[in-house]
Amino acid sequence: NDNLDTLVNPVIAQNTIHVQGSFPSRITLPVQQTSSGIRLERDFTFEMYPNPADESVVLRNVPSGAAVSVYDLTGKNVDEFNIDKEEYTYSVKHLIPGIYILNISKNGSHSTQKLHILRNH
Repeated sequence: NDNLDTLVNPVIAQNTIHVQGSFPSRITLPVQQTSSGIRLERDFTFEMYPNPADESVVLRNVPSGAAVSVYDLTGKNVDEFNIDKEEYTYSVKHLIPGIYILNISKNGSHSTQKLHILRNH
């Protein structure tokens, strides 16, 4: 299904949210509709703390060799990197305050969480 919208007003089409912003990037996130709304599906789970974050977040229980993509709410890819260990500290100093989508993938499996950036100073 080619229905497209932003995360502010997601369109559910065959259990997928398509995000397209002002930029040519496009991300697709599998979702599951629940009685309380929409939940991002996960093939594996990882911990991310603190969230909201100011300077850095710790990513724990990440598969070694996983690829990480960070998107803003317009769907623009703002950062990409690979993780070579199960616990990784990611500096968020370069991100402006707001909400981001952090997607971790490896060998076709993925997990996605929202990342909130707040500045305390």
